[in-house]
Amino acid sequence: MELGSSATMSRELVVLAFTYVLVHYLTGVILRSKRASLPLPPGPRGYPVVGALPLLGRAPHRALAALARLHGPIMHLTLGRQGLVVASTPESARLLLKDHGGSFLDRPVDDAGPMVLAYGAQDLVFAPYGPKWRRLRRECSAGLLGPKALADWADTRHEEVGRMVRAMSRRGEALEVPEFLFAAMANMIGQAVVGRRVLDEAGGEATREFKEMVVELMTTAGLVNIGDFVPAVAWMDLQGLGRRMRRLTTRLDRAWSRLLSDHEVAMANRKQDGSRRTDLVDRLIACRDHAEDVGDGVTDLNIKAVLNVRTPSPLG
Repeated sequence: MELGSSATMSRELVVLAFTYVLVHYLTGVILRSKRASLPLPPGPRGYPVVGALPLLGRAPHRALAALARLHGPIMHLTLGRQGLVVASTPESARLLLKDHGGSFLDRPVDDAGPMVLAYGAQDLVFAPYGPKWRRLRRECSAGLLGPKALADWADTRHEEVGRMVRAMSRRGEALEVPEFLFAAMANMIGQAVVGRRVLDEAGGEATREFKEMVVELMTTAGLVNIGDFVPAVAWMDLQGLGRRMRRLTTRLDRAWSRLLSDHEVAMANRKQDGSRRTDLVDRLIACRDHAEDVGDGVTDLNIKAVLNVRTPSPLG
């Protein structure tokens, strides 16, 4: 009797879930058809519910390049319920990001990544445009790409290239060059951002644990979350990415808290002997809680969110 009732309940749950998705989709279609819309760039039509998601495959960048050859340098795609415009040439990117940059400053923040990994969109990528965003951008730009920062960390870049070449020469066999380039670039940016090599094979247990978290963060942040594009099924967390992000964020939060404490101590010591270079975390700590009354004060959450987003990708 219990087995029969359990099976019946399971069927009812499946029917309810399917009905919810269908009604959600049809409601959106009806509302969009009634809403006066501006003409959109050309692009693939896609499929019901999922849109163009199946067209992206395992290599979205290659799929988008192929679609751009068919539909032009500026095209429109619908991924689930999310519509987006893709610029695939330098000229089209300049048109969107420079000539009309003010229209694209704010980004959607209801996806799992910005809400979990970026502490509710507290980072530089997803934070709403305003005084705090401008402050974060100014500090990150000066701390990583400013003339003084580039000059201060030039010897570090030279050293990492030497490490990479020596590691490649020790293999004595055919090897994957991108793997070594990725590690070298990650360590260059890691030292400029947090003052340490983030992929250091020779470190102790704490370093190995930190490396594992960084690699997991890179992997998790790069995965496509179906719930971001089909909100009707987001609550199910079908791929388990939401749970993975929450567990990882808890571990990273402890690591970043220790890192901030270490930097505060090092900054106090540096005032006495001036022996330590200033990394990005030092800059952000220095302007933490600055001018909160005008809204551009940087908090610990902002620093941790920036680290979660900046640390995973050497190309980001």
